[in-house]
Amino acid sequence: LIQELIERLLQEAANEATQKGWCDKAMSDATQKRDYAAEEIATLNEEMAELEARRDSLREALAELEKDIAELTEARAKAEQERSEEKAEHQATVEEAQAGLDALSMCIDILDK
Repeated sequence: LIQELIERLLQEAANEATQKGWCDKAMSDATQKRDYAAEEIATLNEEMAELEARRDSLREALAELEKDIAELTEARAKAEQERSEEKAEHQATVEEAQAGLDALSMCIDILDK
């Protein structure tokens, strides 16, 4: 009877040792997975912060470029308006000069006769 109790206690001790070993291994694995996950989260957070900073700088650059485009469009429209006005003035000058040339040609014809 005592021998059976001793064997049963030894068996329970062996089972507990096996279970403790399994628990220790499972705990170690879980801790290691947690640490790897925490490192990955930290890395991803750093990458996300960098990408957010890049996004913000690109937004600023885009806003600046849109402002530049608006200014250039306005300057182009103004230049086209000025060129159009200058063209009208030059056309009037050419027409006036042509009329003067025609008048001079008529005068020369009259004087030649």
